[in-house]
Amino acid sequence: MSKVENQYKFCSSCGTKLSVKSKFCLSCGAAQKYMEIDMDTDGEKEDIKEETGDSSNNIVSQFPLEMKNGQKRNLNICYFLSLIGLLMAFSPKIFNITSMDKRGALTFLGGAIAIMTFVIGRLIFRARVKVLQSIIEGEHIIAYWKYSKAEWKHHVKEKYEETKGAYKGMFIFLMVLSTIIFLPFIIASKGNPIMIMVLVALLTACGIAAMISAASSKKVVSNAFVIISRDGVLINNSLHLWKGFGLRFKGAEYCKEDSSIILINYEVLYNRYAQRNQAAAVLIPKGKEQEAERVIKALNKEIH
Repeated sequence: MSKVENQYKFCSSCGTKLSVKSKFCLSCGAAQKYMEIDMDTDGEKEDIKEETGDSSNNIVSQFPLEMKNGQKRNLNICYFLSLIGLLMAFSPKIFNITSMDKRGALTFLGGAIAIMTFVIGRLIFRARVKVLQSIIEGEHIIAYWKYSKAEWKHHVKEKYEETKGAYKGMFIFLMVLSTIIFLPFIIASKGNPIMIMVLVALLTACGIAAMISAASSKKVVSNAFVIISRDGVLINNSLHLWKGFGLRFKGAEYCKEDSSIILINYEVLYNRYAQRNQAAAVLIPKGKEQEAERVIKALNKEIH
């Protein structure tokens, strides 16, 4: 063939006919080996060179240098709280506490905290550590986008206005849940001061968590970015996962109210009868509209 326009190749995944310069399949979104075509001045001789490196390596090389696996900190916190719980459970023996009420309360609370935080760490945060590490190392990467400060600031402002009521609702829900769980124990222990102190500490922690979440949602970072993989999406320091215990990917689509946003939908399954729908809202940078089509196709391929 003597014309670049006549050169073509076939997708290695689905067999769709593509241009030799296509880096991704327009049909299934699979990454393709890049074919570099050089023509002489007469347009008759062509040298075709195939890029042997993985295309994801080029994307990974652009990742922020300071990017770290922040989920490891959450996992370590769970293990630390589990250790604190064990110390509480054995504290009556360690400190020779003889009061039966105090011994029972400390042993029960310490054991409950130890078991609960350890299970949460193993089932939830350990999986998040693994997926985030795979994203940082460039595994299954679909897209990496960077945003200008102006467009990210506008996006954060609109998103906060839409979701600020949810933080108040989260605080109320956590307070009510904590009260329901601990109130029977307070009544049964006839107002044991330790039980009351634990409840107050939990309510305070709920308030602090809600305040931190609300403050972080308004924060505008100077170098905003998003990394989309087959297993999750990292929006700055916020990780959304659909691979792991109790998680299920549902599909990706354009937001009905705003076509500049991709909604990546997934479910958090508590049990076979209870589930909660979640969505990661990914802003499409200017000039990345065509790539957004590929991202949606590549993600939705996982549910077929």
